[in-house]
Amino acid sequence: KKVVPLGEIKLNPALQDMALVKRGRLSVMPVEPHEWDAIIAMT
Repeated sequence: KKVVPLGEIKLNPALQDMALVKRGRLSVMPVEPHEWDAIIAMT
C-alpha cells in the first residue's frame, strides 16, 4: 500500500524492541509476528 520509512518505524512504540530499531543497518533479520502486524497496520 505504501512504503513505511525507517523514521516512522522508530517512532512506533510497538516496534521499540525490533532488531532493526535496536541495531539498524541489517539486511536480513527476524521479524516477530506482532512486529509484522504493527508494520502492516502502518501501511
